[in-house]
Amino acid sequence: MEFGSQAAHQDAAFSNISATPEACEQRQALFLRFLNEYQRTVHAHDDHLSSQGSGTPVGNARGADGGHEGGSLSPTPLYVDQLATMKEREIETLFVSYQHLVEFNANLAADISDAYYRMEPYLRSALKEFVRQHLGSSYSTKEDGAEREFWISFYNLGHNEKLRNLRSDKIGSLSQFIGTVTRTTEVRPELFTGAFRCLECMQMVSGVQQQFKYTSPTVCPNDTCGNRNKWTPVVEESTFVDWQKVKVQENPDEVPAGSLPRTIDVILRNSQVESVRPGDKAVFSGSLVVVPDVAALTAPGERLQSRLAVDRTNIGGGSGENVTGLVNGPARTGVRELTYKLAFIACGTQSLETQEGMINIRTEEDQMPEDVLAQFSQEQREELEEMRRDRSLYDRLAASLAPNVFGQNDVKRAVLLMLLGGVQKTTKEGIKLRGDINVAIVGDPSCAKSQILKYVAGFLPRAVYTSGKSSSAAGLTASVVNDADSGEYCIEAGALMLADNGVCCIDEFDKMS
Repeated sequence: MEFGSQAAHQDAAFSNISATPEACEQRQALFLRFLNEYQRTVHAHDDHLSSQGSGTPVGNARGADGGHEGGSLSPTPLYVDQLATMKEREIETLFVSYQHLVEFNANLAADISDAYYRMEPYLRSALKEFVRQHLGSSYSTKEDGAEREFWISFYNLGHNEKLRNLRSDKIGSLSQFIGTVTRTTEVRPELFTGAFRCLECMQMVSGVQQQFKYTSPTVCPNDTCGNRNKWTPVVEESTFVDWQKVKVQENPDEVPAGSLPRTIDVILRNSQVESVRPGDKAVFSGSLVVVPDVAALTAPGERLQSRLAVDRTNIGGGSGENVTGLVNGPARTGVRELTYKLAFIACGTQSLETQEGMINIRTEEDQMPEDVLAQFSQEQREELEEMRRDRSLYDRLAASLAPNVFGQNDVKRAVLLMLLGGVQKTTKEGIKLRGDINVAIVGDPSCAKSQILKYVAGFLPRAVYTSGKSSSAAGLTASVVNDADSGEYCIEAGALMLADNGVCCIDEFDKMS
């Protein structure tokens, strides 16, 4: 395979601050060449690139070692083939494996990773040109003649950061972490690029990028106008995208002893919305950004008020560069400091069970045995057939649960039957009888009860572990919390709702209030 040019690494330190437009355009051209030329080496044991749900890629598309031994190049470039899938499914997101980029040009991959927030508009411009080259202008433009927006989703970064380690040194770089979704908002429209009309000379300014808040043009481009404050948005010429915010909590195995699990707000856009639900363990790839903490700016019971025009003689003496628009909270007491918080803008989401090659046996929809077997490879089907002929399969499966616990065979058998579940039945009257099995493990202290629970919660794709010491009977179902953004009360899912169609492991059940 022909590797990309090494000219992408001319700068000694390419970052979000030092990246010049000329350097970004050079890397944009190299990225376009990567999309046009990359050919995946196909091995006999490689899984094909498919998609589920929101179009998140599934399967190991390429080995991390980058070797070509024992394989052959595909006849057409990989991402040219993926364009046909995009057009067929009418999606606007191209899924790019970061390991493919490393194989093509390691320096280009490192520059994109270090300055991802700065390079992201240039990468989308390269994707637009890529679509025009292979699909023509009929797909790159909408029916009304407006230009269609395309997005790039990176996955398979190779290294997962801990949520606790996402700090200021990771701002603007390409990162990936694993967490559990605890809350999701409804899908809302977000103003992505705005068009504004000057109220002084009626000239329109389009393509204004929004900086995590309502952002109007700085000054009117008309030389004889000089307007800075009087703008009206033009909705017809503006670009809106789907927007959703999810709250993600770090995994229990990453929480240090004596600490509480931390959370972070993750922003999903376009095809990534509705890709995760509360209770899902997922891998999020994207960039860490800093946004104003609106909730911290207001006093309790107050709402943040903003005004488009502020008398310059009252604030800043007419300089126009001071903090404006804050009526309540800090501005009332003369405080000029703003409070910021970290947020994560995800360019890709991938279910943890999908990434690790797991298959959830407790899915929502009823599947026939043939459909379940179709999700396995031929080698796995042969292993299942061999296991089915084993007369001691029941005992061997029970013994494989929590192998670090000696004995307790009857308890392990009960847990195994609970994991497999019963058969859901429907009566003649249409009443559905659940086939789920509940297990209560009762015993003296130091009998490995908690160890068995933690083992089940650790390997099952959708499982939640909680303790009765810190939970109440009502809190296991749902709790009423105050939303920091809107100031309104909302319902947050408890452990039982997060473990829907899964397993909820409740330790210290007798100590629950």
